[in-house]
Amino acid sequence: MTILLAAVDDSAACRPILEVGRWAADVIGAQLVGVHVQRDGSGETARATAQLLDVPLLVRNGEVVAEIRAATEELHAAGLAVGARAFPGSATPAGHVALALAKETAIPMIVVPPEAANHAVDRILIGLDRDGDSEIVLALAERLSPIDPPDIVAVHVIGPDALPPFGDDPAFEAEVWARELLRQASNRAAARVHLDLRVGDPAVQVCEAVRDLHADLVVLAWHHDLGGGRARIVRRVLETVRVPLVLLSAQPAQTTVGAGSEGRS
Repeated sequence: MTILLAAVDDSAACRPILEVGRWAADVIGAQLVGVHVQRDGSGETARATAQLLDVPLLVRNGEVVAEIRAATEELHAAGLAVGARAFPGSATPAGHVALALAKETAIPMIVVPPEAANHAVDRILIGLDRDGDSEIVLALAERLSPIDPPDIVAVHVIGPDALPPFGDDPAFEAEVWARELLRQASNRAAARVHLDLRVGDPAVQVCEAVRDLHADLVVLAWHHDLGGGRARIVRRVLETVRVPLVLLSAQPAQTTVGAGSEGRS
C-alpha cells in the first residue's frame, strides 16, 4: 500500500494538514498516515483530530525533523504533508520545521497553511518555466482522477528583462513554447490544462495569478534552496498565499538530502 505521510503538531493547524493530506492521498491512490513527534507530553489535539478524521496516527519521540524524515523513509512514503505554520497570519514564510523538511525532502511535499481548513480543491495552478522543470510539474495532471477532476491552470511569466524594446515578440514565442509543452505532456492531461501567460516579476505574477484565478492549490518544481535570493517564487508563495503549496523536487533524489544545491525556481 502506498503511504502519504502527514506530519502534524499539537495545534489546531493539524486539521487542515490531515484534510489536505487525505485529498492528496485519494488523488494518488494512497493511504494517509499521520505522524506526531511528542514534545513535553504533547499529542492530545493531534490524537483527537486524527481519530475524528479516521486517520491512523504514529506518535514518536525525538528531534522533530529527524523523526519525520525517519518515518518517511521507514514507510517508503510517496509524499509528505506538513503545516506551513501553527498560526494564521505569521510573518515568516513558513515554520522552521516546514522549511527544514522542504530543503531536505526529495519526495513531493505539500505545505499546508492553517487557513486551509475545509479546503476544497477545484482549481490547481501550476508554474511553467523554460529550464526543464516544467515536465515534472505537468506530470501531476496524469495523477488526477478523470472523474470530476479540478481545473488546471498553467502559468508562465515572462520577466521584464526578456522583453526587447522593439522587434521580436517574446510573448508570442513563449505562448507557442508553452502550448507545445502542454500538447506533449499528454493529450488527456492537456485537454484539462488552461494557459495563463503573464509579463512581469515572476514571483509577484504567480502570487497574483493565485488570487486572480481563485486557485485552491499551487504546484511548483524547485531545487531545495531558499537562500541568497534563490527560489523567489517559492518564498513569496509561502509568504503571501493562503492555499496549499505542492513542492516537487527538480533534482535527483540522491543529491537532495543534505546537499547544498542551488535552486532556480
